Amino acid sequence: MEIVGSFLLQIFLSSVQALLAASVPAFGGFLLAWLGYMPESSTRVISSISAKATIPCLLFVRVLEGVDLQLLADSWIMVLLPPVVVTVGALVGMAVVFVCKPPND
Repeated sequence: MEIVGSFLLQIFLSSVQALLAASVPAFGGFLLAWLGYMPESSTRVISSISAKATIPCLLFVRVLEGVDLQLLADSWIMVLLPPVVVTVGALVGMAVVFVCKPPND
């Protein structure tokens, strides 16, 4: 039972850490906008940068931490699967266009 409690505590602390990591910058931005130091146009730019650049970079770095050679050796098929799926999807799409002959509009 002690192992389960320790595991749950670790999950809880990781969740709190993730929430704080997202909440502190959001609260800082809210505070700057509320005090008038940041106009509305800049909040849109910052939001766009956050959504398009920093969040994917953070996700990539967090996922990369858990990858090692043994994991790659065990899941090598996952590296080959996306190009195969995209190629098959493109071929099926071309076949549908060839059979249905949609207008050029």
